[in-house]
Amino acid sequence: MVGGIVGVGLGFGISKIIELIIVNQFNITLLKTASPLWLVVGCFGFGFLIGAVSGTLPAIQASKTNVVDALRYE
Repeated sequence: MVGGIVGVGLGFGISKIIELIIVNQFNITLLKTASPLWLVVGCFGFGFLIGAVSGTLPAIQASKTNVVDALRYE
């Protein structure tokens, strides 16, 4: 979830900075950033899914190893 929060924060911040630069430098108001709720929730969900999978798969593989063999090679 922390990765999702950082990603959404960076994405929102960078898009707002680009919007402000375009509006102030070129006086063009056609470029407006949009961050609908479904997109933000989807990004958080995707970040959670990736984090859960990348934490669960190594744990499943580690639970299948023999403890004695794992300690022997340490």
